[in-house]
Amino acid sequence: FALYSSMLKSLHRTRDGEFSFIENPEFDINRIQPLWDATDKYLAFGGLLSIAQLYKFWRKAPIGLKNGPMPILALAYLLGRKNSIAVYLQGELLSALQERDIDQMLVAPAEVEIRFVGSTTSNQELFDALRGVLSKYVPDVDATPLSLARAIVRIVLTAPAWARKTHDMSKTTLAFRSEAIKASDPFDLVLKKVPELFKADS
Repeated sequence: FALYSSMLKSLHRTRDGEFSFIENPEFDINRIQPLWDATDKYLAFGGLLSIAQLYKFWRKAPIGLKNGPMPILALAYLLGRKNSIAVYLQGELLSALQERDIDQMLVAPAEVEIRFVGSTTSNQELFDALRGVLSKYVPDVDATPLSLARAIVRIVLTAPAWARKTHDMSKTTLAFRSEAIKASDPFDLVLKKVPELFKADS
């Protein structure tokens, strides 16, 4: 409880009757906001970076964070910014952080990578159309590239084994499955690959 009170209480808040991690701390008595702001800037200009690289950044001055709280703070940061930070395990985009992924962050932080994914107001018609389709299969899909890409990856990776392996599908469907499995850039998947594939099939 002491750890929760000292580090996470201002970040773990109730919304609509449910607790969740929020983007920025409320009543920042623990001075977490400056760390969050510095991390936002670091990721915005850093491209694809590993959790190990993030820890290295946190250790340096002027932050000077100790190793102990880093995994807890990193997880809180990622959960609070789930709509703007893409997470990859061994190069593959994760549709959601699972317990096994968190374990991997602990034992092999160099194998877990993150990337800041900004929002855009262009192509909103495409985003809304994709959300309309994907929301039938995945709950809580937002009309943003990162949320849409995660939903696509989740649908493909949680499909029955035969659907992930069979070749008895159209060329477009097979190509779509392949692109979803190897997706690394949400913008590229949502703005380029999906429109190209289904335009060719129309």
